[in-house]
Amino acid sequence: YGSKAYWDERFEEGCTVGASSERGEVNNEWYAGYDELEPIIERFTRRNHRVLILGCGTSTLGEELAVRGFSRVEAVDYSENAILRMREVQEQRLVDYRIMDVTKMTYPDRSVDCVIDKATLDTMKQLDDDDDDDDLENFDPGATKRAPARDPESHAARMLREACRVLKPGGHYVCVTYGEPATRLSLFD
Repeated sequence: YGSKAYWDERFEEGCTVGASSERGEVNNEWYAGYDELEPIIERFTRRNHRVLILGCGTSTLGEELAVRGFSRVEAVDYSENAILRMREVQEQRLVDYRIMDVTKMTYPDRSVDCVIDKATLDTMKQLDDDDDDDDLENFDPGATKRAPARDPESHAARMLREACRVLKPGGHYVCVTYGEPATRLSLFD
């Protein structure tokens, strides 16, 4: 589930949009919705802060934040289908949905108060694992030509570098992951 093609297909027209406690929908929210995350979000950001959600997919977390008074909510995903779907179903223009690669964001340095990552780090780690598997599958000890060098920095590291770059001093990166601390904490060194 790491590739852009996977997500574009998953978010084709008619796909299910995430949870909304306001509308009583709970069927497509990764890991947890606003209700479960509220205490964490309230701890690390304020309603007047600029909040950026990475890899939003069809999660309604951004809308849930906005209807509760968070006034500057932006959400990015590299799947055009996901962003177009979210723009289409959004009841009010409360969230600024943008098509963007989280490893190469176009935001200015130090421009965001809080970055929320709900499962995006896990997707980046999956891409890294897939790349490692490809390297093993394509390894040819007798080859005379070397394969083109891949970017030595992992997808996860590039995403985290970008998140840090756009965060204001004193800003917070909130990460919701299924990964065990032993497999994630070293990424933050």
